Amino acid sequence: MSQATEMTDAETPKLIDVKDFDLTTLKSYTGPALLSRLHYISSSTIVPLSLRSEALKLLRDALKDTLNTDMYRKTFTEGDEEVRKMAGGQIDEEWLDSTSKTSSTSLSHLDANLQHSKTTLQKPLILSSYRSLASHHLLTGSLVDALKCYLRSRDFLPGANEISQMCLDVVGVSVELKNFQHVMSYCNKAEHTNEFKKDDVTNGKISACKGLALLHQKNYSLAASAFTSLPPPFPLP
Repeated sequence: MSQATEMTDAETPKLIDVKDFDLTTLKSYTGPALLSRLHYISSSTIVPLSLRSEALKLLRDALKDTLNTDMYRKTFTEGDEEVRKMAGGQIDEEWLDSTSKTSSTSLSHLDANLQHSKTTLQKPLILSSYRSLASHHLLTGSLVDALKCYLRSRDFLPGANEISQMCLDVVGVSVELKNFQHVMSYCNKAEHTNEFKKDDVTNGKISACKGLALLHQKNYSLAASAFTSLPPPFPLP
């Protein structure tokens, strides 16, 4: 056997054994976390085609609970053609049209609310408007726009609880965007708010996300410390 052939064989990805894997276990996830996991499974070349096609079906169903029309359309036009054929189904043009109109109307309404709240100079109203706009962008899959809304809300946070929540929101979106510099920065910020350490769930979320950021930095020792500091029992995201 030639060296070239040996290298090719060595680099060929091997299918993982998923005979006992149940995709329905992913239903404990919601939002971007669920979508990213289903998308990964449906597009991974080390996953058997049968499981990939089932994941693609579930991804399409999950997307119909959002306003993410772009990602929904791509599940029918992009990716492995064989997987798409096995998944079957036809694109729901009626849902796309209706959802696009709903999204556009909602965005206009939320933008108007934000502008009005700014004229009142009332911080709680402005904060609420930014958070509502961020939630809308999350539903449409516009993670960068959602992050901008959370960051712009920083000047309108009345207390420690709101600061902690803003940090968690920024961290959550930044994890999905793989912006681990933001993840670490806002994890540290959250840890230094007065109310932070009183909440074990929040503490656990921050520790888990710091662990992810440290893994990205290849700082495995500190990452292990972050993960082992999670309060038991803690459901990892």
